[in-house]
Amino acid sequence: MLNIPLKPQDCNSVDVNEAYGLFSDKLLNIYDHCIPLTTSIVKNAAKPWLMRGILVAIKKKHLLYRDSLQKKTQCATDKYINYKNKLTKLIRTAHKQYYADWFEDIRGDMS
Repeated sequence: MLNIPLKPQDCNSVDVNEAYGLFSDKLLNIYDHCIPLTTSIVKNAAKPWLMRGILVAIKKKHLLYRDSLQKKTQCATDKYINYKNKLTKLIRTAHKQYYADWFEDIRGDMS
């Protein structure tokens, strides 16, 4: 993408510092055009009720799922399903509690 050639400039009548400034500006403009700045979204910032303990539990759920796929036994599958259901209930409870606390804080600030 940086195949855009820098056109030769007549630098004989220009000061060295000025020539470097022109070159640097032109190079940065080409760089910004060819490689635009991108932003990324942090997933957990959008879900503040997912505390560290819940995130650890989600990782364990993923491990249990992988284990149930590898072993292909009813016991491993049941263990995963039970853990997943309990975790889902915990996440829903944390979500409700987070917003209940948030609304309670807002109600107290209205004075």
